[in-house]
Amino acid sequence: MKKTVLLIAMALLAIVAKAEVGATWHGTVEDPYFDLDYDITYNADKTLSFVYTFSKEIGAVGVPAGDVAVEFPGRTGLLNFTQESNTVFKYTTALTFNDGETVSVHIRIPRIGGLCESTFDYVVGTSNVVVAALKLTAQAQNITDSSAELAYSVTLPEALQGATVSVTCNEEPVNESPVMLSGLTPSTEYTYMLVATAELDGETYTAEATVKFQTLRSADEPSPVWYGMVKDEKFDLIYTVTYNADKTLTVNYKFNTDPTVGEIGVPKMDVNVEFIGKPGAAGLYKLTPLSNTEYEMTTTFTFEEGENVKLHMYIPRAGGVFQPTEEYVTGASNDPIVFTVAPRLTASVAAVTNNSVTIEYAVTLPAELEGATVVVTCNGNALDASPAVIADLESDTPYTFTLVATATLDGTDYACEPQELSVRTVADDFEPTVYNGYFDVTEPEQFTYTYTVTWNADRTLTFFVDLKKASQDFRNVLGMQINVNDGGFAAMTNNGDGTYTYTTKETYEKDTAVPGFFFLAYGPYGTVNPGSVRNDFSYVVGSTGGSTGIDAVAVDTDAPVVYFDIQGRRVENPTSGGIYIRRQGSKVSKVMIR
Repeated sequence: MKKTVLLIAMALLAIVAKAEVGATWHGTVEDPYFDLDYDITYNADKTLSFVYTFSKEIGAVGVPAGDVAVEFPGRTGLLNFTQESNTVFKYTTALTFNDGETVSVHIRIPRIGGLCESTFDYVVGTSNVVVAALKLTAQAQNITDSSAELAYSVTLPEALQGATVSVTCNEEPVNESPVMLSGLTPSTEYTYMLVATAELDGETYTAEATVKFQTLRSADEPSPVWYGMVKDEKFDLIYTVTYNADKTLTVNYKFNTDPTVGEIGVPKMDVNVEFIGKPGAAGLYKLTPLSNTEYEMTTTFTFEEGENVKLHMYIPRAGGVFQPTEEYVTGASNDPIVFTVAPRLTASVAAVTNNSVTIEYAVTLPAELEGATVVVTCNGNALDASPAVIADLESDTPYTFTLVATATLDGTDYACEPQELSVRTVADDFEPTVYNGYFDVTEPEQFTYTYTVTWNADRTLTFFVDLKKASQDFRNVLGMQINVNDGGFAAMTNNGDGTYTYTTKETYEKDTAVPGFFFLAYGPYGTVNPGSVRNDFSYVVGSTGGSTGIDAVAVDTDAPVVYFDIQGRRVENPTSGGIYIRRQGSKVSKVMIR
């Protein structure tokens, strides 16, 4: 008599055994990356024992060993399993359960691309296991463009010890693992069905395993390349991501200028990339210099085609860190991007009154345009020089100014990309507000630093951080970053005296809640390793008061008064009608010069 012991057959049993100690419930969770067999056994002490058996080794599917878990919703949080092998995990509860009790069970396993989850009801002490199942696991390995191996393993339960076992692959007998496959077609998906048969005392038991895989691209087929460009205030960078035939990624950076010289100050051996959220790939990876302007690295870990990847570029440079994050889908390609020859324009709003805006700008020419004649226009009108004052404006009114720098050489014009500056003129009755705050930091050393948030006349926010006191104890500060309202990292301007300033481009209305955080990076000193400190804040626009938290530091009324513009730059002679940051000793306030 032939008996086929399969999960699907067990699920259709008409009679479930009576609740009893030692009873085992068996089930399977199917996931795109693996199958998971689970067994729940009701013990004599009324605890439950769980066994998870993965169809693939966890490293191949990005499962963190410490995060294999189960929970009982409403009764416990996540309970982590103990690893027995690369495919088997076990856990026994501390909680006890009663015969016949219905329990909600939630299986939760992080893996590549997200989570494998399943929630179901289990009746304590019931069993659906009639005969201990014959188990067959199989997976593809050593895949190339024309070959692969199918590694399999057959496990006999105690009741079938001594049975004669045979295995077929697509109905053809195989003698040993792995099964060698050759003559395959590149970039093609294959499916193989393996069947294990055990014969004992005239009875036959079977188990099946399906293996799907795709062969790699041919080495002769070009690898898809994705091109992107990011811009820092000090340089432009073209990056490429190549999806290689072996499923690794090659990341390449090309700068439009040598970033290691002059005021840019990028350390040549400290150009990095991070693959955010990639299991088993946490941390920064350094790119190797290929030249003064080009850097490259290739991963040792692999990616599946179509996988979503977040590329976090981390490039220290003068004044902070340039760290944009770009989205990429493995295997995607687009048209190449090249640098264009054009002047580089930097512009900012230096001052705002109720009827005028002052714009400061600077133009840098690449070597190819040396000697060119340069004209800067604002909303189509040529500017004479920087700073430029745009007058006769309406109070409490938003304006957008578009600046373009055009270099003319040998009769040919080279224009930069338009740069927009949005600003709101000051209301006639507007009063700037300043909020004072502080943070007590305990690691790696204990210190306190202060900050202020100013709601400016143009509705932007200016953040001012004072690290002078902190720097006496907290050495080798590399710079300050800020994240405002989940808008991404931005470098704060180093004022050169232990203080840092940042003004938002976005505008905010009164009573708006603005969350964010400061991010302080530091280098090695003494016994302290390089690292960072993050401090979160929650600011309500227009709020005042607060506290510096440093009672030992009194306000020095005899200290000199120093003024800064709304960009945080020191101003020697503030002009009437302008909005400025006023600092005297440790006291900071926002003022309008009358």
